[in-house]
Amino acid sequence: MNMKEYIIKRKADWSQIPQIEMSEKLKPFETDVRAFGKICWDESALYVRLRAVEAQIRAEQSGKFDMPCEDSCLEFFFSPDAASKRYFNVEMNPNCSMFLGLGHSIRDLVRLRPMNQNDYGFDAVSEYTPDGWQLTYRIPFSFIRLFFPEFSPKPGDILMANVYKCGDKCAVPHWLTWNSVDPTVSHAFHNPNCFGRMVFGA
Repeated sequence: MNMKEYIIKRKADWSQIPQIEMSEKLKPFETDVRAFGKICWDESALYVRLRAVEAQIRAEQSGKFDMPCEDSCLEFFFSPDAASKRYFNVEMNPNCSMFLGLGHSIRDLVRLRPMNQNDYGFDAVSEYTPDGWQLTYRIPFSFIRLFFPEFSPKPGDILMANVYKCGDKCAVPHWLTWNSVDPTVSHAFHNPNCFGRMVFGA
């Protein structure tokens, strides 16, 4: 499988941040859903903007213990320490109902449960757009350092990461990825061996 690469630019107006497309299908499906992502950074946080072009939006999950992947969902998985392959998965639906996990795979994944979505300072905002919906949030480095104390990125450092769009219980279930994954593996999104490279830019 090819490994894609994305440069995480310094924080700027979103119009100046390069866009990636989640164009790889985990399995065939008949829907015209499309999804895109932008990621940038500064000395204090990663900033994530994910967007779905989606006519039939499902947004039924709204509690802190719900499963947003059953709805229209946008997801960012990343390994702060590429060598360890331990990764965070951040999954949210249009209600900002969040699944936040940490593990090496689905087998040892631990769900992190804040009292509410902003307890960790993610400041998540979701909005509907003329052709779908959009999600914007930040991931403070102070949060990442709770689990990876040495995390202090500088230009040239690498995150191994992937970005996904899914909708397990949507009218037409669908699964899109940025970097291709192995469809023969169970819970294919949770496979850090299929993450792409995201390089911190100067």
